[in-house]
Amino acid sequence: MKKALLIIGIISLLSAQISQSQNVPIPSSSFTTAADVADWTVLPSTVSNSWFNGGCQSIFVDNLGNPNATVTSPIFGIGADGFYQLELEYGIIYTGTPAIFELIDSNNAAISATTINTVAGTCTGWPNPKNSLLVFSNIQAGNYQLRITIPSCQFFLDGASLGIHNPKIVSGSINAASCSNPNMLNNYPMKITNLGDNSTSFTSTINGNYTFLLPNITGNFTIEPVNSGNLISTPNSINLTIDATTNSYLNNDFCLESNINGVDVSTQLISQTLARPGFDVDYDLIYTNNGNITTGSESIVLNFDATKMTYLSSSITPSNISSNSITWNYSNLTPLEIRNITLTFNIFTPPTVNSGETLNFTGNITPLTDVNPSNNNIDFDQPVVNAYDPNDVLCIEGDQITPAQVGDDLTYRIRFQNTGTASAVNIIVKTTLDQELDWSTFQPLTASHSYTTSLNNGNELTYTFNNINLEDSTTNEPNSHGWIFYKIKSKSTAVLGDDFEATANIYFDYNLPITTNTYSTVVSNTLSTENLQHEDMWILYPNPALEELFVSTKQNATYSLYDLSGKLLKTGSLKEGVNKIDISQLSNGLYVIKGLSSSGQITKQKIYKN
Repeated sequence: MKKALLIIGIISLLSAQISQSQNVPIPSSSFTTAADVADWTVLPSTVSNSWFNGGCQSIFVDNLGNPNATVTSPIFGIGADGFYQLELEYGIIYTGTPAIFELIDSNNAAISATTINTVAGTCTGWPNPKNSLLVFSNIQAGNYQLRITIPSCQFFLDGASLGIHNPKIVSGSINAASCSNPNMLNNYPMKITNLGDNSTSFTSTINGNYTFLLPNITGNFTIEPVNSGNLISTPNSINLTIDATTNSYLNNDFCLESNINGVDVSTQLISQTLARPGFDVDYDLIYTNNGNITTGSESIVLNFDATKMTYLSSSITPSNISSNSITWNYSNLTPLEIRNITLTFNIFTPPTVNSGETLNFTGNITPLTDVNPSNNNIDFDQPVVNAYDPNDVLCIEGDQITPAQVGDDLTYRIRFQNTGTASAVNIIVKTTLDQELDWSTFQPLTASHSYTTSLNNGNELTYTFNNINLEDSTTNEPNSHGWIFYKIKSKSTAVLGDDFEATANIYFDYNLPITTNTYSTVVSNTLSTENLQHEDMWILYPNPALEELFVSTKQNATYSLYDLSGKLLKTGSLKEGVNKIDISQLSNGLYVIKGLSSSGQITKQKIYKN
């Protein structure tokens, strides 16, 4: 290993080939002499930079303890239009903070920016650490410079030459010519796995076709559709060997069919944002046909509480709107097809709607007599809140599931907001899938912006949003938000008491990550009794409370107090009669208290701390 790799932060860039073996070297990138360093511009001028000759030749930029710095190459020419890729040869990662690599044209405009986010304490070799996808899209022939924005760290650009070239293109269809029931599905997830390091990348179909852009690496790969359990794929997977000279691997085709005989529609309502009095809230109504027969003319009905909210708009025009109900007609939902309706409601202001109340949605999708009627209904409750953390993780199924639900899908939402003072160009969201989840069943659902998804080392999940220019909350609050939805099954071996935790780290450009809450969902056999009337077990007062909460219970019990993210804050015992719980250390806001009586009764109730 080169000696320079032992320093805090090193990134080396390897030369690569453009199509037809055309090489685009970056001038003065070999750093064979100190004079080469002078050809690169380091800003601000107060940042120390020098030539390093300790076993390898490099430019050394000491930006430790300072704000961001930029390192810009001399001008070089790109002779042909196309997609180009930058490769990393080596990298030791100092923090999780990413660097920004940009191609700058003659007008100093960033043509395409790709975030490099590396992994602490890892040294990986040629051709690309962690298979980072550094693609510059639709570059036009012309003169460019490479600009690297680095965070507060020490930085080495090693003595390898630098080049940019076309990535590997792997494409195909899920509508092969041999399919007995051809379809042109949109948004069906596909994945490709590198058998060398078991890293996985995901993409989605457009009109039945899919494309992967891969780093210029060689090796053995497997392509397959993401199977949610109701899929017959022919073939099950395709094995692919990628060599050093071939750029395109086309016509990797599948036939996808459902193994459910008949029509089986399902629907789900999910919220993109939290509900706050006086604010608009966006929802996604997702519906799909899990069966193998196309539907006829059917409908979806969504009921809402018109005393608390008003309907504003829908991405698909409803066929009927009443005071508290919306109906959409749909037809010809093909096997495995997924469709989406985006809705906007406005929540009434206080005193009509206050923090601590609940918005309830019900509804259904027809036909109600399909193969599996149990997934045709909508029953969604959303708490109303005031102040909140805009970066959070939530499991839609809640903080408890029953043993009967073990092995079913859990749906997760990760939200983020740019609360800075300028737009965020690139955003990376990282989360580690819990050990009790079946990682092979991960399936991306939807997101607020265009993204790429990868899964490394089995459970290290990364969403990358490149060039989305997410506006800051001061300039444009409504457009400063983003979100992700994905689903994954719990392991069938999970037992009572097992829990599934989710936490995310969110990177806005080259800033330090924002860490979300940890949301926990536990396997419990008491979930079915949670609709018990509170008064049958206890009476809580006052509510809202200031510093003390009194609990009058008819029998001995235990309690657990949670915030809205599912974080456990406090537990204790309750004796028959009146008990006092100290809540003086809690911040103002909404909480959930759960109780379990000595006879096995369970209830939960929302409380508000003033």
